[in-house]
Amino acid sequence: MARASEMGVRRCFVVVDASGETIASLRMDGARYLNMHTARAKARTAASINAATGAMSFEAGVAAAVASRGGVTSLPSGLPIRFDSRLAGLALDREAASRTSTSRAPPWQRSAPICCEGVRSGSAALQKAI
Repeated sequence: MARASEMGVRRCFVVVDASGETIASLRMDGARYLNMHTARAKARTAASINAATGAMSFEAGVAAAVASRGGVTSLPSGLPIRFDSRLAGLALDREAASRTSTSRAPPWQRSAPICCEGVRSGSAALQKAI
C-alpha cells in the first residue's frame, strides 16, 4: 500500500480462501468501486486454478467471465498463495506481484504458488482493525 500511495494510485487488495470466499480485503481511500470487484475476481481465479492469472487466451477469459458473471477473470496479477500449506488467492497490482517472487517471469506468467509472510501479517492486522 505504501508504494501505491507514493505512486498516487488507489488500489484494492483481496485475499480469498480456496473456495473463493473473502478472508480479507482492503480498499484504499479513493479506489473505484469496480477495483474491489476486479481484485476479488483475480484472487478467486488464482485460488480456483492454483496458478497466476493472466495466462488464459482472450476467448477463454471472456467465456470464463461470462459463465461466472464476472466472478473469475483472465486479467493479470492474481496469485495463488499458501497459509500453512492451505491454498488461498491474492490479488495484487503488477508491480507488487513482481516483488513477491524471485522469478524473472512476469507475475501473470508464473504458475508456482508463493508463500507471503507479509500478506499473513497484513491479513492479521486487517482482521484486528475490523
